[in-house]
Amino acid sequence: MNDIVVKEDVNLPALPNTVLPAIAELTAAFGIPREVLASQEEIEYAWRDLPRELREIPGDLRGELIARILNKTGIYLFWFCVKYTKRTCSPIW
Repeated sequence: MNDIVVKEDVNLPALPNTVLPAIAELTAAFGIPREVLASQEEIEYAWRDLPRELREIPGDLRGELIARILNKTGIYLFWFCVKYTKRTCSPIW
């Protein structure tokens, strides 16, 4: 079955230097500790291995619609976590 799916190489740019400071600013703006999100090492590891995961997605499914769906899913999951944390840990907020 894997022979049917054509796998293309995916080349990502280096992890931008603005990403990690932006994460710190975002958590500070929400008033939550930076440690609740992935560490710098974990983010770098995920970014490094992302091309391997993207190669597993067939090219015809790597369109704008799928990217929008995944982006919205991530946003809503993050929003849910913030709302859940706010509801269960009210002294922080």
